Amino acid sequence: FLKILLHNSRLALIPDIVLELKRQKALKEQIYSGIVYSKDSIEASKIKKLEESLSKKFAVNIKLDNKTAQDSGVKISLDELGYEISFSMQTFKTKISDYILKTI
Repeated sequence: FLKILLHNSRLALIPDIVLELKRQKALKEQIYSGIVYSKDSIEASKIKKLEESLSKKFAVNIKLDNKTAQDSGVKISLDELGYEISFSMQTFKTKISDYILKTI
């Protein structure tokens, strides 16, 4: 395999091949990965609780990584499952305002 890649000048594809093989292995073992985007880093214990609750919800094993973002909210992205959860204070305030205006 490596000889074929070398012969066709495709050695630069090895990292992509490794990532795809890892992804296929995880899918076979029903382990899905996701990313938690937040303004500040989240404690490992909280990430673990999120993993456990999402794993129960989807009946698969989920591993989450935390990445910092510029937004003030929190977003959980599970691309392989096609699932995304987000919470933003701005959205929350807007919905509360809309609700109050509707009740008046």
